Amino acid sequence: MNNDFQKQKILTFSVAAYNVESTLGETLDSLITDPEVMDRMEVIIVNDGSKDKTAEIAKRYEDDYPGTFRLVNKENGGHGSTLNTSISLAHGKYWKMLDGDDWVETENLPSFIRFLEETDADLILTPYEKVWVDRSELVNSHSLSNGKVLDVSSVQEDQLLRLFAHEMAIRTSLLQDNGISMTEHCFYVDTELVYYSLYHTKTVAALDLPIYRYRLGVTGQSASIQGRLRHWEDAQRVEKRLLEHYYGNNECTNCALAVRKSLYDIIFSFGIYQYQNFALMEDTAEARERASSFDSYLKQFPKFYRELGSSKLVKLERILRFHMLSCFRNTVSTIVKT
Repeated sequence: MNNDFQKQKILTFSVAAYNVESTLGETLDSLITDPEVMDRMEVIIVNDGSKDKTAEIAKRYEDDYPGTFRLVNKENGGHGSTLNTSISLAHGKYWKMLDGDDWVETENLPSFIRFLEETDADLILTPYEKVWVDRSELVNSHSLSNGKVLDVSSVQEDQLLRLFAHEMAIRTSLLQDNGISMTEHCFYVDTELVYYSLYHTKTVAALDLPIYRYRLGVTGQSASIQGRLRHWEDAQRVEKRLLEHYYGNNECTNCALAVRKSLYDIIFSFGIYQYQNFALMEDTAEARERASSFDSYLKQFPKFYRELGSSKLVKLERILRFHMLSCFRNTVSTIVKT
């Protein structure tokens, strides 16, 4: 390994890169800032078996900034495998995910690095920006005291709800020491990352400084309608893994209330997500069997099953026994696009 990487790093960026030659330059350019700040960062670009010029582009940054950028080439294993690889290699005090088609607020990096250097919280939350072609939206939904490290037992029960990977920087030792790993060859693993990181979190801090810029409205993204229809099995795979962890650990009663409520909210919201996916499918016998099979699986978690039924969509799908799914498609499509 390059000796420059032996220096103390404060933040590791994990850049997932698969066939992103059209956007990777913008992503990596956003990480170029003051040399002193870059010395405190490491950027691990995990090339996940790309077939385009992704590796060639990443290698240029590694050559130009050998103390910051590091290219790791591997066979294709999916998004989860890129996260697992970077976690195992990370030297930074904190670790943060960055997809190869997103970017960061460059001007905020110096202040962010200084804050991470001074704090000791397990989890750091920062605002992020959703960016479409024609508009953007700043998301800052957690009303925690700015810059203050809090024990999660002192956090109000609704203050950690609806966490997203884009707003998180996680203490690297929390990830490594607890053996946190994401499912490979699978989409939606950012949901796993949030869930498992939060499960092990004891302290949290929020910094009112936007860092992540999340690109939306791209055809084929897992969050798009096309992506959801293509990867519905992956979504179920992740939901089942999290459900079995939650109930296999006595509904996570060992966690602080705010954490426990957030973990439940993750599996509940992602449960609704599955039924939305059914509504996006063509109304066929195969689609009805998919929906019915998942619905039957959930019955082993009776309380969860009943509470999901409070959703109008879930209730109607069950009443209709998953016939006429297409009746809900327009409503769900509107939700997905917003």
